[in-house]
Formats: sequence, C-alpha cells, structure tokens
Amino acid sequence: MEIEVRQVSAWFDDQLVLEDVSFTVPSLSVTALIGPSGSGKSTLLRVINRMHEETRGSRLEGQVLLDGEEIYAPRVDPATLRRSAGMVFQAPNPFPNMTILENASSGLAFNGVRKRSVLEHAAERVLRLVGLWEEIPDRLRRPAVGLSGGQQQRLCIARAIAVEPDVLLMDEPCSALDPISTLAIEALLKELSATYTIIVVTHDLQQAARVSDSTVFLSNNRAGGPGRVIEVSPTVKLFTEPKDARTEAYLTGRLG
Repeated sequence: MEIEVRQVSAWFDDQLVLEDVSFTVPSLSVTALIGPSGSGKSTLLRVINRMHEETRGSRLEGQVLLDGEEIYAPRVDPATLRRSAGMVFQAPNPFPNMTILENASSGLAFNGVRKRSVLEHAAERVLRLVGLWEEIPDRLRRPAVGLSGGQQQRLCIARAIAVEPDVLLMDEPCSALDPISTLAIEALLKELSATYTIIVVTHDLQQAARVSDSTVFLSNNRAGGPGRVIEVSPTVKLFTEPKDARTEAYLTGRLG
C-alpha cells in the first residue's frame, strides 16, 4: 500500500511541530525517517495512523493518503484506520496480564473475535513470522513479561501484524535493545517488507542504511522550530550523494 503525505502541518496548541511535509512511501518497502531530535519524526508517525488527533490541543492541515484514499476524510473511522496502520513503539509494551499467545492475538480479540481456535491459529501464524514460536515453544502460555527485551519487541510486532494491517509504523523499535536483538529485528523488517509497507523512525544512521530502501531526512532550522522535509531519496543515494548541505552535515555529525 502506497503512502502519500501531502503538505502536512501539525500543531500542539500554538506550537507548530511539522510544516508543509510532503513525500511518498512506495508500496512494500522500508522507508526510514531520520533527523535531529525534535524534528517531528514521531509526530509524523502519529499523524499517519491518526493518533495525533487524540492529543488535546492538536491540529492538522494537509492530507495523508493510503493507496489514494484520504485517511482524514469524514467517512473514515479512526479505529478502522489504525487497524490498517499498525504501530510499534520505542519501548516494548506487551500486556503484562496476558500470556504470550494471548498477547499475539489480542488485537483480534479487541476487534471482536471470540473463537479460541481462530485466536490461537492467528497467534501461531504471527509468532512463527517473528521467530518466537520455535524459540520459546514451552513458554507460550506463560506471561509475556518473562521474555527478554528483544523477544518482547518481536511479540509487539507480532501483535501489530495479527490484525493484518497494510502498513507498519515503527518508532525507534530497537533503541532499547542489545546489538543481537537489534539485528534480529532488522532482519525481521526486511522479511516483513515483502508483505507490508513499513516506515521506521531511527536515530541510528547505520541502521537506516542497513534496513531501508528509501530515506526521508527531516530537520528544523532552529531549536524548537517545526520539522520540514529536507531531502527524500533512495537510501544508498542519500547516504553517498546527498543533494542538500544540511543532509550532509547531519550524516557527518555536524548537525543535530
């Protein structure tokens, strides 16, 4: 599913945090969002799955289209939209009072699926996809909080894809993980991009270079100023031949 962001500006009360942001994410690809802290990367993810509007005082201008359909059109139900655009957060957040199996299928349960066999089949499918089914076969009916950080994050990815979204939005999914777990998540992202359109926010430039097909560089001209798109390019080209001096400055550590 292609994602098109058209001239999006976003506010929290009177603070403009994103200004005139436009770019396109090709279907079935991984796009990295990079840029200094405070440039609006996480806010942009929340705009794409309509979580931004849940914050008191938030405001939005512009359009976001999924395969040509405007997601902020009056007829679009935000809850249905969020099922199409799954979100994985920075810190793993499995439900502590649920087993691993229950966590994996919880999205379906929350959407009204009650048949146990359907839920367990869905849980097995996504746990196999993320590599947990074979890794912890004797612990699947135990609480998810007993997993390592990397395993918890893979479980959260499994939970997000159990409802069969079209898009995966990932906000620094590896920032709290050790190097081995990080590599496991990165390998999983490459596999999942055959099925899902993925946007990943990361401060790790090497990670962006490893996992993404294209990269969007956001920056702001001053501290506290709104984030703007500085450059969008295939990742290899952006990292080796940046067109904008600000992109080069960020990649070489002279900005941000």
